[in-house]
Formats: sequence, structure tokens, C-alpha cells
Amino acid sequence: MKRSSIRSLLHLAVIVAVLSEFPVLADGAKPRRRKKSGKKEAADGSNSMTRVGTTLKITYALLFLPILITFFYSLYRDPATPQIMKALWNIAKKKSMGYLGRPEEVDLENKRA
Repeated sequence: MKRSSIRSLLHLAVIVAVLSEFPVLADGAKPRRRKKSGKKEAADGSNSMTRVGTTLKITYALLFLPILITFFYSLYRDPATPQIMKALWNIAKKKSMGYLGRPEEVDLENKRA
């Protein structure tokens, strides 16, 4: 990807992250009524902490998704990726299944002559 397109994606992510904070900030500015008794949630089942958590998740997604997309796109475009994946697969097979072909080891301590 070109440097300008990466920069524009980063700017877009920052703008969306900043704009997504406005509902949380506006909600904090409303005057609160006193609760009658006990701690009850809103009728829709959400409270301010879940909205903050959702906002943080969206912010992190907007920040990290362009990075991950760029990484996987570069893996897709790299001509050496199939050979590397085959080599890693063979190593993993050898490490995980290599013991199956060996004969049982003899326990010399418990074996009587």
C-alpha cells in the first residue's frame, strides 16, 4: 500500500474514534436523577460502563484492523509464503507425530533379569 493511503486510513481511524466518544461525553453531561432504591440497570440492560467498554473495543478495532489487513495483504502478495507455510507444516508434523514411529523404550529400572 502507498504511504498516503496508510496515512489516510490512520486519519480515518482517529476521526472515527474521536467521533465515537461524543455519545459517552454527552451522556455524562446529562443531569442524573436519584435512584429510588437499590442498583438497577436501565430498561435496555446497558449501563455507562458497557457503553464505555463498547467504545473502547470499537476504538481498538479501528486502530488495529488497518495494521492487520496490511500485514495479511503483504503475506498474500509475498511469493515465498507458500514455501514457508509448507516448511512450518512439515516441522509441526515432525514434532507432534514423530514419536509415533519409535519403538517402545525399555524401562531398565523396573525390568528384572
